[in-house]
Amino acid sequence: MAAGLAVEARRFQKSLEILKPLLLRRPDYKGVRFYAAIALHHLNQNAQARTLLEPYLVANPTHAVALYYDGLVKSALQDWNGAIRAFQLCLQAAPAYREAHRGLAACYAKLGNQKDANRHRELFRQSK
Repeated sequence: MAAGLAVEARRFQKSLEILKPLLLRRPDYKGVRFYAAIALHHLNQNAQARTLLEPYLVANPTHAVALYYDGLVKSALQDWNGAIRAFQLCLQAAPAYREAHRGLAACYAKLGNQKDANRHRELFRQSK
């Protein structure tokens, strides 16, 4: 719980310090991998974040926030197609998750697909 609060307070290094013993002993306990992945993403350690998110998403395939962060992590690693899939799954799990549209717009733009990029920018704007 303390790690989750540290993440919410944007104290990502502190969150990792709290989670490190749990990652070693009980990585499947509650949201240990999830919170560690968020912290790692914000600390620009996206390859490590991806390795934690993958098993978490196997166990929690419809967790919208985890899917959103999966998209962010894959975007940071320039896996545009993987990020698109993650953002799409996020929207399937939570259709009102407006930030996923922003992520999709960025990914489609990186792939040169301006039509879909513009469509998702507009969906993002409309979903305030």
